[in-house]
Amino acid sequence: MSTRARMLRRPGSPEPDRAGESGRDGITDPDLLRSLYRLMLSSRSLDATCTRLLAEGVHVPHYHSGVGQEALMVGSAAPLRPSDTYIYTHRGYGQLLAKGIGLSELTMDLWLKEGGTNRGRGSIMHVNRPDLGLPGREGVFGTRF
Repeated sequence: MSTRARMLRRPGSPEPDRAGESGRDGITDPDLLRSLYRLMLSSRSLDATCTRLLAEGVHVPHYHSGVGQEALMVGSAAPLRPSDTYIYTHRGYGQLLAKGIGLSELTMDLWLKEGGTNRGRGSIMHVNRPDLGLPGREGVFGTRF
């Protein structure tokens, strides 16, 4: 169970015995569901902003839309512990948010700015936070297969 899920667990509810259990301590917990929904909304909002900027003629470096994939992205990363290594996809805004990257840090990476995880050197394709289990991505699609 991730740190976020532990923090959102209702007081007095037991720790789940194994991954995949549901109940008040798992996926039906209203606080956890709201937190996951907020992560999905944040991911969609970032996508919507990038799409609007592109329509206005603004160049958005290395942007790949993940619209419609928010639940999959957040759901695949939210249950993980910070120590769990995770290789995200090139549309991984929800994955990165669910692993604990802040929206402002993610936006800095997207815009190649100094305040992001890779100090403006790698855009969204190379978010690097080993402390959150995010070692970064390779630069070539498909090289991990």
